Amino acid sequence: MLFRAIPYWLFAVAVIVTSLFSASPAAACSCAPAPDPVTALRQSAAVFSGKVLRVEEPVRMPFSSTPARIGFDVTFEVQTVWKGALQSQVLVVTSGLGGGCGIPFQPGDEYLVYASYWEHSDLETNICTRTTLLADATEDLQALGTGSAPLPPPPSSATDWTLPAFAGAVAVVFCVIALFLFYRQKSKRRR
Repeated sequence: MLFRAIPYWLFAVAVIVTSLFSASPAAACSCAPAPDPVTALRQSAAVFSGKVLRVEEPVRMPFSSTPARIGFDVTFEVQTVWKGALQSQVLVVTSGLGGGCGIPFQPGDEYLVYASYWEHSDLETNICTRTTLLADATEDLQALGTGSAPLPPPPSSATDWTLPAFAGAVAVVFCVIALFLFYRQKSKRRR
C-alpha cells in the first residue's frame, strides 16, 4: 500500500518544486499618454534636436558601492535647443530596452529629445516622453517654434596642458642633472 502512494507523493513534490522555481512575470513598460508638445516642453529640463554620435553601455565597477544603472549612455551632437543650457555635445541616459522603457537610439540618426534630470544628475529620456526621430516630429517642431543654437564649447582650461608641461619640465631638469653628474664624474677620472 505504501509503495502505491509513492508516485502520488513524487508528483506532489514535483508540482511544488516547479511552482517555486517557475519564471516570474516580466514587467512591461507602461506610459500615460504623452502630453502636447508645449506641455512636454514645460515639464522637461531640456528639449533639443540632435544627431546620435555614440551609444554605450555604462561600465559596471565590481564591488562598487554605487548602484549600477541598467541602460545606455547616448552622446548627441546638439543642433537646435528649445530648453536647457546645452553645449554642442550632450550625454543623455536612457533605460534598458523592453521593460526598462529605453529608446533604441541608433548612431547617425537625428532625434527630437525631451529629457529630464535623473538621480545622478544626468539628463534622461525614455519612451514615455515625446522623444522621437526628427523626421517624425513635424507636429512638435511646429509647436515649439524656432529654437536656438547650442552654447559653444567651454574654452580649454590651463589644466589641459599644465600636467604634461610640468612632467616635461621635470624630465628636462633630471636630464640636465644627469648630464652634469656624468661629465663631472668623467672629468674627475681624467685627473
